Amino acid sequence: MYPVSEAYKTAIRARTRTDRVTGTLTLTDGTVLPLTAAELMSGSLTLDNQCVTGEELAFGCAYLGQAALNLRTALSRHAFYGARLCLAYGLQLPDGQWEEVPLGSYTVAEAERRALYVSIKAYDNLLALQRRYDGTVLQGTAYELLGQIADACGLTLGQTAGEVAALNENAALVCQIGPADGLKSWRDCASAVAQLVGGFAAADRAGRLVIRPFAAAACASLGPGDRSEAGISDLRCHYAALSIETANGRYAAGNEQDSGLTMTITEMPLAEKGLPEIRAQIAEHLFAVLQKLDYTPATVTMPGDPALPCPARTAAPPRCWSRILYGGTAGGRPLKAWGATPIWPGQGTARPSARCAACRTAPRASG
Repeated sequence: MYPVSEAYKTAIRARTRTDRVTGTLTLTDGTVLPLTAAELMSGSLTLDNQCVTGEELAFGCAYLGQAALNLRTALSRHAFYGARLCLAYGLQLPDGQWEEVPLGSYTVAEAERRALYVSIKAYDNLLALQRRYDGTVLQGTAYELLGQIADACGLTLGQTAGEVAALNENAALVCQIGPADGLKSWRDCASAVAQLVGGFAAADRAGRLVIRPFAAAACASLGPGDRSEAGISDLRCHYAALSIETANGRYAAGNEQDSGLTMTITEMPLAEKGLPEIRAQIAEHLFAVLQKLDYTPATVTMPGDPALPCPARTAAPPRCWSRILYGGTAGGRPLKAWGATPIWPGQGTARPSARCAACRTAPRASG
């Protein structure tokens, strides 16, 4: 989570808030255009970020962030191509002062002229990785590989060697990326490194290249007053095993006989090389991350908090004291439970009884 003051945390959860979005557009000729409420069309600004593909977790993706807005201006739309867009969210605190949270750095890729404004779409600095990979041989630990990728694309690496090493034990392996790996873009190269350490590639708020892990612990709790709508699944996703399929064999970790899910990785360039013992070790280290990522699928509509990271793991308070009936069995006996009883993967589905409408909107946990 982006570091903010306690006053910010209080103001962001208040029933009413006074906020604003400001920023700058730096054109390719060096002209800097300030962005305030006078220039931005009300309600036109959207920011899109993701950390999953569809509804499934995946190691080794590289997600591109997008910003879209409508700008009141007399300039030609052609002036905006390649411009650098920087945005910040401002929140007024109880004492009247403003606190700002950066929203990221973007490059304008699309601009369309309308009668009163120019509609702009911009993408974060991961766009620089879309360049074709020229086959340059890269070698080193995960941190060293990321540094070489960032340098080749004109980016700054946003993590220290210690921070990358802390992501996964696989980060210490010395690996090589070359033409034989079949990677087509520098984005593919970053994805390969992210896959090795069990995360995904992204650009941080300052536009630097980073590998982000999936959160194992909740960074926020969403009570009934913190969300306007919530759809919570009645099942819990539990990963019991991980399998890596390579051209020379299959390497598994965990318990595939468990009733939980198995993550199967069919393409992993950095696991196609090395001794079988090293490949098996890669699988074990990835599963050590994966087994901590149990979650409950959910769709939540809530007032936004730009300080939350992506990915952010959230939790909801326990269910109110009402009957929960399990539709399966455990140990051969029908299960009936009261209160917030855990769900055993593969042993039935927990459903709130119709007696308590609050249980359908204030569920036990969300992932």
